[in-house]
Amino acid sequence: MMARNNNYDYQRSGRDGFKRALQNDSFENGYDESRRFVEQNKAPDRGRRPRRGGGPSRQNFQKNRVSEFRSTQNNITEADLAEDLRRKLFPGVKNGQSAMERLDEVNTLRAITLTVTTRAIGFGTASIFASLYEFNNVPVRGTIFQLYRISLAILEVKVKVCQRSITSVQTNKEDYARLIMNEDMIQAVKGITMLPDQLTSVIKAVGKVKVGDKLYTPKFARDRYTDRRDTFIPQSENITFSNVRRVVLAVADHNTPIDYRRRFYRNSPIPGAIWAGGPNDPVLINPDEIMPDDYGLNELNDDIVECHAKLTFLAKKAPKYYTSAVGYEPEGTKAMLTCNRQGGLRVIDRRQGMLAVCDAT
Repeated sequence: MMARNNNYDYQRSGRDGFKRALQNDSFENGYDESRRFVEQNKAPDRGRRPRRGGGPSRQNFQKNRVSEFRSTQNNITEADLAEDLRRKLFPGVKNGQSAMERLDEVNTLRAITLTVTTRAIGFGTASIFASLYEFNNVPVRGTIFQLYRISLAILEVKVKVCQRSITSVQTNKEDYARLIMNEDMIQAVKGITMLPDQLTSVIKAVGKVKVGDKLYTPKFARDRYTDRRDTFIPQSENITFSNVRRVVLAVADHNTPIDYRRRFYRNSPIPGAIWAGGPNDPVLINPDEIMPDDYGLNELNDDIVECHAKLTFLAKKAPKYYTSAVGYEPEGTKAMLTCNRQGGLRVIDRRQGMLAVCDAT
């Protein structure tokens, strides 16, 4: 009976201690493993420790960090904006130094306009068709006149591309030829990338040429008229795609002064031309073959398609004639600066009745 009472007192004291802990909302007192109430040492109350970093120096440090971060972000944004601006104002330059070099070049170079002739186009076309006579089974499609026309068109496009790349104001426009090719024709011509070297070398030479502190740019000379401007003067050195129709009509007209026709005939670069009257009173017989009336985009596309077969044939038979592609970049070579007299150099006459397609006959 005594053992039972002792156990009861132990349980009662344990329950009372647990209740007091709940009432005081404190568990500073605990219980050992035998469930006996044990008094624990209470830690001294030293007050709430201030949060680390809350002092004035820490606040200043945080402000400096924020300022530095914002400054870094602003610098990145400004650099991006500067890069975008550089790309828009100076396309093609790699950095600020190259942009300044370009500005210095523009400011120091003096652009000089050179009038270029087109005689080499006629001689190159005649040379190509002479080469075709060496082979059999040459495609009939593609006449010498068609190749001459598209070659003149390519050279004219090259000159237009070069002039568009010049940023300075163009002056004395009345001294130079007015080119009539529209954008549709220009895009059609740019599709031609394969020509024999007899023509490609001439086209590549025409463009912007830098020599020392001077920049030479090509243009065609304007058409000439008599003093009263009532008669067009045909010039063998100034045949362009834009005026070739007017030129052939002038030398085919008996009313054109004979001196102008004689001079043209003496230096004629037109391939496949048929003349009557000889050197004394020359008159062109086939102006419509050389340049048809109302020649437009459709006729240009037809010429390009029909000449393609013949040029492809020549490329297979004589690949040595094709060493470089036709380029439309504005740069030229120093060969453009070469100047010589015409000296009576001309393309031989085509006999009347002779085919102009260089077939087997």
